[in-house]
Amino acid sequence: MERRIKYGTLLTLVTSLCLVLLTGCPARHTKEEEDQITYLGSEKLTEALRGDYGLQEGEWQINSQDIIWESAAGYNAVKYSIEAGDRTFEAVVQIDADEVFADYYGKEFGEMLAAHLEEKLERVPEYQQGKVRTLSMDFWQQSVDAVTQGMIPTSISPEDFGTYLERCEQEELLYVRMMMAWYAEDAKEIPDDLQMTLTQGTDKLPNYLVVRRFARAVEAKSNPMDLKEEYTYYNDQLQDVTTYEYFEVDENLIIRRRHSGKTVWEPDGESRFNAFVDKNGHLSIYPEDEFYDLYFKGVAERTNVFFLLKDSRNIHKLYSRELVKDPYYENWCYATLKGEYKIRVGSFIQNE
Repeated sequence: MERRIKYGTLLTLVTSLCLVLLTGCPARHTKEEEDQITYLGSEKLTEALRGDYGLQEGEWQINSQDIIWESAAGYNAVKYSIEAGDRTFEAVVQIDADEVFADYYGKEFGEMLAAHLEEKLERVPEYQQGKVRTLSMDFWQQSVDAVTQGMIPTSISPEDFGTYLERCEQEELLYVRMMMAWYAEDAKEIPDDLQMTLTQGTDKLPNYLVVRRFARAVEAKSNPMDLKEEYTYYNDQLQDVTTYEYFEVDENLIIRRRHSGKTVWEPDGESRFNAFVDKNGHLSIYPEDEFYDLYFKGVAERTNVFFLLKDSRNIHKLYSRELVKDPYYENWCYATLKGEYKIRVGSFIQNE
């Protein structure tokens, strides 16, 4: 399904909203229902920890538990944070399917999976030339979705990793998201069949692939404006291409605009966006009705960026947004803000 995974979280939120509108109020659960779910979850968890990890009652304790109701997720489950001696790990019990997953061996399995995917990259000529690098990889169970991120069935021990991975390549068990960097200074569309090259059309993994093209050499110092396109593949099909457009306000402030479509966006015939800073240090961006990524250099993560926005009475009110550290660019943090906001940037730039 097109862009199904990329917008999975948004879809869940929309579905939940629809349920509220149709029923008038969200589903409520009685104390008896909660007690029944927690009892079943605890019983299955205890059995799995004893049978699969050799952990007897009294050798571990539950630090926290969270019920995941069928009305929102499509299944009843309980997620736990567990402490066993000097080890802390998470587990999910899917009540209806009688399955228990944990990240007890998640790190070890993740390392094996990463090596397996790196081996597949040898099929890509650009990887052999050093133009492709892996940025990140994560995984979770398809039957329970992202709540099981980094988890595998408790019944899988390190001795079973190889056999389990073979099963995951043939069956829809594991969901693997892989992000890669493609270093190509000249504009070049990535082949539609890139993911097919990795899976050879028969393997399942990675079933979700994101490739970012950076217009620079691999060894060059990174800058936010180096990212030109982002290609999203799902199940061997190119689903979406995000093209990035930039406006450099100052050496410490860069604005990024996104264009999404089936192919690389070209500016021909379309007006570029614009921005300016007034004498009060307020940034305005046009078109106003879009969201933009604002990159700030040399500013600490979680620093507040303040902006003015008119309320229903047409009176400006002051709001703030925390900056997030970008993992791919050293010394750069960002926030996503709308063009209509009057953003206070005077203290962040060189020329006010």
